[in-house]
Amino acid sequence: MGETIEKKYKIKGLFEGEAYDIGIAAKNKLGNSPILSKTFKTSSMMELNKYKVGEGYINGTVSILVAKLKLIINNVDSKTIPTSGDGLLKYYANDKILNPTDIAYMVGMDSLSAEIVRRKVILNNWTEDDLTINPMTTLNAYLSGTAPVGSTVRYSIDGVSKTLGTATDGTYKWAGGVQLAGTVMGVELREGAVYNVKKEIVVQALSGSPSTPTNFKVEGLTDVSAKLKWDAVAGATGYRIYQNGYNTVWKTVTTNSYDLTGTSGTSWTYRVAAYNATGEGLRTQEVTVTYL
Repeated sequence: MGETIEKKYKIKGLFEGEAYDIGIAAKNKLGNSPILSKTFKTSSMMELNKYKVGEGYINGTVSILVAKLKLIINNVDSKTIPTSGDGLLKYYANDKILNPTDIAYMVGMDSLSAEIVRRKVILNNWTEDDLTINPMTTLNAYLSGTAPVGSTVRYSIDGVSKTLGTATDGTYKWAGGVQLAGTVMGVELREGAVYNVKKEIVVQALSGSPSTPTNFKVEGLTDVSAKLKWDAVAGATGYRIYQNGYNTVWKTVTTNSYDLTGTSGTSWTYRVAAYNATGEGLRTQEVTVTYL
């Protein structure tokens, strides 16, 4: 690499924050001494802590050679600020990094505003571990669980968003009302302007409720009539028929079939569930009736 007659040697072209194995040996006219080797690591000009959207400040450490800082978000420059001079980095980003999908870089500059270091801001986004959702049965009127303190959550029923809530103390509870067995209840966790964590549960039938009817089908289809039919369920008091995706009962019957009438060319969808004194069981999958 080089020689010197002094007790020091300046090595150029090294990269910051990298480890290097450096060896040194003395020499005279008779030859060289054994090489003494040691690993050195160059100091880093900037280290950033992970940042969570909405957290406030990006924190870290910075070299005293860095006089100014600026944030670049999605290729757009933000405000330039001076460093504190004490080796600590602090940059307010609450109104700048708004989404967990933002790509941000912290740029360090010298006193002449020339860039001397750049680091990517690693976003510490929320994950599925940050959101829980409690089980529900047909007796529960509340959707509940845990979420980060102060976070915003959005509730849904069968994929339809209903309202927003706030986990003020790290929990949420929404009076969504008693739901039918098989209803999908969802909770989404918002980070910035994006809902990037979602969990769902299926409302369960009460123990002792009838099982789901099997072999649900359409028979005798004509241009104006058809018959819904399914296998009888042991222990069922009767059956509830649901039409066109609605969660309100369309018809209630005590037998395992139902005669339909309609208009040629029209289509309707149906599901059926058995019930008894305990409650209603899970509904069947949909069948479609299209009159000829």
